[in-house]
Amino acid sequence: METYSHQRKCRLADVILDYLDDDEVSARRFYEELLSEVDELAEYHRNKYEKTMEFKELILGHRFIDSFELSP
Repeated sequence: METYSHQRKCRLADVILDYLDDDEVSARRFYEELLSEVDELAEYHRNKYEKTMEFKELILGHRFIDSFELSP
């Protein structure tokens, strides 16, 4: 039985080979798509982090109280 780390490495090798074997994909395009994916992952996790921190502030009681007007 393969370890998870070995399986992960094999999946990475498959992706790399898929790009390098495609005659219609240049090395530059492979590079740019790889960087694009890293950027997208960073943005996704930044957004999730910000949402998580906002939620944490709310459950700690750090929130605005809805304003209301008293009737005269």
